[in-house]
Amino acid sequence: MKRLLPPIYITILALLLISVAGYSKDKPAPTKAKKTVVSPTIDKKQTGLRVYKSAKCYQGYTLFTHGPKVDLLQGMEDFPVYLIDMEGNIVYQWMSNTAPAMVRLKPDGRLFYIDGGDLRELDMQSNVLWSYSTCSISHAFNFAENGNFIIDHDRYFDEALKKCYETDTKPTDLVRIEIINPDKEVLWSWRGEEHQEEIRRLSGSTDDLSRDNNNWCEILKDNPLAKKDKRFKKGNIIFSYNSNSLIGIIEYPKGDVVWAWGWGNLDGQHAPTMLDNGNLLIFDNGRDRGWARVIELNPLTEEIVWEYHMEPKEDFYVQNGGSAQRLPNGNTLICEGWNNKIFEVTPEGEIVWDFISEFNKLSGKGNMYEAFRYSKEYVRPLLEARKNNKLKTPGDKNEK
Repeated sequence: MKRLLPPIYITILALLLISVAGYSKDKPAPTKAKKTVVSPTIDKKQTGLRVYKSAKCYQGYTLFTHGPKVDLLQGMEDFPVYLIDMEGNIVYQWMSNTAPAMVRLKPDGRLFYIDGGDLRELDMQSNVLWSYSTCSISHAFNFAENGNFIIDHDRYFDEALKKCYETDTKPTDLVRIEIINPDKEVLWSWRGEEHQEEIRRLSGSTDDLSRDNNNWCEILKDNPLAKKDKRFKKGNIIFSYNSNSLIGIIEYPKGDVVWAWGWGNLDGQHAPTMLDNGNLLIFDNGRDRGWARVIELNPLTEEIVWEYHMEPKEDFYVQNGGSAQRLPNGNTLICEGWNNKIFEVTPEGEIVWDFISEFNKLSGKGNMYEAFRYSKEYVRPLLEARKNNKLKTPGDKNEK
C-alpha cells in the first residue's frame, strides 16, 4: 500500500504551485537587477574631437545644429546645420534663414527641422522645398509612415503665437499632437487637456498638469512587448511632459492614455524613444537633481535595467535639451544639449568617441538641442550626389 503525504505537505505543495503560476502576462516577472555604468569626466577645457577609439565606435556621420543665442524669435539670419564625420570634420552643411532646433535627415539630402514654430524641408542646396506654418510647433516632430509627420504643438510659445496671429489671445490647448500628411492635412489630433485625469491616475502624479510643454512625440514601431501587452502595440504614440517630468503612451487612434510613468523618478527628461527590444531609452536631465543620466526602462515592469552617469555626477548635467540614441552596435550616442557636447559610450560605460563643438563661435549662434548619428550607407547617396554635382559647402571635405 502506497503511503500518502500528510495533509499539511499537500497544502504547502499546492501553495508553491500557485505562487509559481502567479507570474502571467498580467503580472510580469521581475527583470534582472539594474546595471549602472559610469565613466570619469574628461577635462572640458579641451574642445573639438577629444576621444576616438575607432575599433569600438559605430562608424557614421553625426547631424546637429546650434540654435539662436537668446530665443526662437530672433529674426531672419543664417543658421548652419552640420553633418560631421568621425574625426569631427564637416562633410556637409545646410544653411537656414530661420533658427533650426530639432533636425532630421533623409538619405537624398533633404533636411527637415523645426524653426521655433514651423516645420520646414530643405534640399541639399538649402532651398526651402516645403513648410508647414502654425507658429506653435515647439519641440518635437518625427517621421511617420507614408511620408506623414507626427508633430507637437503647445502653449510654451505664447509669445510666438501672439506675434504670428497678431493677437493677445492665448491658445486654450495644453498640448496638441497631430499627424499630418505632406499636403498639410491633419489626419489625427490629440488634445492634452482632455486627458489630465488619465495621466494623473496612471502616473501617480499630484501635480497641476494645466500648463506643460511636451518635448517628444514618436509612433511606436513593432516590438516584442506588443505581443505581451497591447498598450505597447505598433502605432501607439509616446509623449513627454517636460515640466511635470513624466512620459506616457497614447492608444492610437482612440486617444486614451494607456500608460504613464516618471513622476518621482524622472527630472526634466528629453527624447524617450523605443528600442528594438521594446525598452525605452531616456535622457533624464536631472534639472532639479543637479546631475544627468541616461536610462533604459522596461515599460512593462517599470524597472530601470540600465543607467549611465559620470563621476563626479555633477559633471554630466544640462538643464535644457539633450538626447540619447542607441546605436546598432549596442553603444549609446549622448548629446549634452546646451553644453555642445556629443559622446558615445559602450554598454559598460567606456567613452569611445567624444566631441565638443565650437562651431557656434564661428557662426555666432547658440547651443545644441540634440544630435543624431546616421550610418555610412544611409548618408552615402547625399555624399555621392555632392561629389557628382560638385556641390561645395563651407568646410566641405571629400569622403575618404
